[in-house]
Amino acid sequence: MPTPEKMQSAVSFSDDGRTWSEPKKIGDPGFPFWRVNWNQRENAAYGYTQKIAPGSGAR
Repeated sequence: MPTPEKMQSAVSFSDDGRTWSEPKKIGDPGFPFWRVNWNQRENAAYGYTQKIAPGSGAR
C-alpha cells in the first residue's frame, strides 16, 4: 500500500460505462480526494480533499 505522501487521485471518463479513457492525475500528490460530485449544469466536478499527517492515526 502506498504511503499517504505518494497517493495520487486520478480520473477517467466513459460515455457508455464500458470503455474508459486513460486515467489522468488530478490534484496534488498526498492529498487524495474523499468525494467528487459532478455538476451537470456547470459541466464541472467538485471534490473534497484533506491532508492527513503521517502517524496521526486518522484513517
